[in-house]
Amino acid sequence: MTHFSKLETLSNDALEVWNITDVDNDVLAQEVLKNIDNRLSSDDTTTLVEDTHIDIETPETKKLIKELTEVFNYRNLVNIDLWGQIHRKYESTQIHDHPHEVAWVYYVKTPPKAGAIVFSIQQGYHRPKQIQFNPQAGELIMFPHWMLHQVNKNLDDEYRISIAGNAKYEY
Repeated sequence: MTHFSKLETLSNDALEVWNITDVDNDVLAQEVLKNIDNRLSSDDTTTLVEDTHIDIETPETKKLIKELTEVFNYRNLVNIDLWGQIHRKYESTQIHDHPHEVAWVYYVKTPPKAGAIVFSIQQGYHRPKQIQFNPQAGELIMFPHWMLHQVNKNLDDEYRISIAGNAKYEY
């Protein structure tokens, strides 16, 4: 049984934050770290360089997928893909968007100086509105694919670890 609670909604329901409680994030971090050298790209000019393959058959990853599926079902979503993200000290993610309807990120490990995820929402011709969110381990953020976002530098000696993906609406 999933035990989660919706924490808050920001930006007129465009961004949702959920708290996932039935996952052991310490064990999940170890599962993600097994693929630290199995990155999706070696090109450090892309946003794929901090992304890693993830083994969906490991026990805690399976548990997370089950929990995510319950949240997605509540929102009439179907997951399309997922990957691990490991930010070493001084690593960040460039501003980008996603190709599918809903993007999401689940935070596994967030050391004190891990940095924020920053969303840019264009409001007319003026500067975009910046929403900065300092996630905690166990939080799931879902947002529309078109929402530009970036991740600030991890200034901590410990890794910032998350699992991200894309989902689409089930009509």
